[in-house]
Amino acid sequence: ETQAFGFDVLGGGRVWTRDPTLDPSATIERIGGPRTFARVPGVTYAIPERPIAGPLWAGLRAEYARLAPLTSTFGDEGTDGVYRSKQARESPACVPGAPPEECLEPTQGNGRFDTGEREARNRLDLNPRLSLPFGAGRFARFTPYVGARETVYFGERTSALAHRGYVLGGAAASTTLIGEIGRGRARHAITSSLEVRAVPPELGSVPGGESLAYDEVDRAVPAGGFVQGLAELRQELGLRRDGAYRELLRLDVGQGFDLVSGRVKVGETFARTALREGPLTLTGTARFDLQTRIVTQVAGRLDLHLGPGNAFYVSYDNLLVAETLMFPSAGAAGIPVEVGRDPLRPSLDALTGRPLSVELGDKPVRCDQLRQAVQSDAPPPLGEKLRCYSRAEQLVGGLSVAMPFGVGARYEAVVQPAAPIKVPQQLVGISYGPGCNCWRLEVHAWLRPAPACPPTNPQ
Repeated sequence: ETQAFGFDVLGGGRVWTRDPTLDPSATIERIGGPRTFARVPGVTYAIPERPIAGPLWAGLRAEYARLAPLTSTFGDEGTDGVYRSKQARESPACVPGAPPEECLEPTQGNGRFDTGEREARNRLDLNPRLSLPFGAGRFARFTPYVGARETVYFGERTSALAHRGYVLGGAAASTTLIGEIGRGRARHAITSSLEVRAVPPELGSVPGGESLAYDEVDRAVPAGGFVQGLAELRQELGLRRDGAYRELLRLDVGQGFDLVSGRVKVGETFARTALREGPLTLTGTARFDLQTRIVTQVAGRLDLHLGPGNAFYVSYDNLLVAETLMFPSAGAAGIPVEVGRDPLRPSLDALTGRPLSVELGDKPVRCDQLRQAVQSDAPPPLGEKLRCYSRAEQLVGGLSVAMPFGVGARYEAVVQPAAPIKVPQQLVGISYGPGCNCWRLEVHAWLRPAPACPPTNPQ
C-alpha cells in the first residue's frame, strides 16, 4: 500500500513578506505559517475476504496512524480551527460583519495550544466484515453482509481518550447476461445490480466533534446513520485477443436512494464511461440531481502511456460546491461560514452521497444570487446562516518520464480558470525504483504562489 506524508517548508514560524502598498523596503510580519498535518507513521494490516466456515466469508482491515505536524504536536490555527493565510500583525481587529480573512485572530500562531485547535492524534481503526454469498442457480447472485468500524483516538496534548463506532448491514443482488458477437471475436455483457445498506446512529464521536474531523475515516458516515440504496446497470464490450477477452468500452448508469425522515428520497443519478485501446485511456463522469434538476458534476480524463515510466495525462472537473453564507447587515458582503464541501460525494462507508435537496433544500439557490439579493429591496434573512451553491472548475495536466538507472521525473500543474490565481499549484518530483519494479520511492515538492498581503491597519 502506498504511504504518503508531507510538510510545508514554511513550518509554523513567522514569515516576513514585502508589502507593495508600503515603502518598497518595508516588510510585514505574517503570523504563523501553516503546520501541515502528516500521517506518519501509517501502518495498515489487511486480510482480504476469504471463506472461513462453509459459505461464510470474512475480512479485516486494521490501521494505526499518527496524525500530526512533523515538528509540533498541534496545528496552532486558532480557536476556530481555521488557518488564515493572509493574517499579519498589522491586520485590524475583528469587527461584526468583517470577513475572517481581513481581521486578526490573536490565537493563531501564538505558540500555545488553545481549545479548538487540531492536536496530534494517535488513531487505531478496525474494520471487520462478514458476508454470506450464494447463487440462485445461474441466474443471479445474492450477498448479505454485516460489518463494523471502531475507531479509537488518543490526543497527545490533552491526553484524552475517545472512540466512535457503528455497525453496518446490507445486501446486494446482481445478474449478468452475456452475448457473443462475430463468432466470439467480441463479447457484450450487461450486469444489473441492486444494493441496500443501513447504518444506525454511531456510538461516541470524533474528539472535538465534526469540526475537528481530520480525514475520510473521521467522516466515514453521518452521526445519525442512514439507510441507502443503489441501483446500477453496467454494459461492457470486450474484444477477444490472444485467447482472452479484454475490455474495450464500459458504460455504467446508476441511481441512488436515501431514506430521509421515514420516506424515500431520490439521490444522485450518475453515468460513467471508459474507453481503453492500446496506450490510450479515456474516462468520463456525469452526475445529476433529479429532484432539483441540477448537474452536479461533469468530469473527464485522458491518459496516454508510452512505455514503462513514460506517461501524459490531463483531466477536467466541473463540480458543484456547497457553501454557507451569513449577511450581518443589508448591503454587507457575505461571510463564508462553510466553503468547499461536495455534498454528493459518498463518505467512506456510504453507498451514495446525500440528496442535494436534503443538503440545500428543494429549491437550491446560487451564492451569487444571494449576494445580488442583499443589494435589493428584498434582502435575504440577515444574521442567519444561509445555504447556497457555486461551481468549481479545475484542469490538471502532467507528465512522467523514465530515465536511466531507475530514475524517474514527474511534473504536474493545476489550473483553475475562474480563480484569481490561475495556476494555484505545481508539482515537481523525482523518484527511484530498482529493476525488479517491486518498489519506488518518490520525493516531490508543491510550488504554490505566496498568499496576497492583507490590508494594513491605518491606525
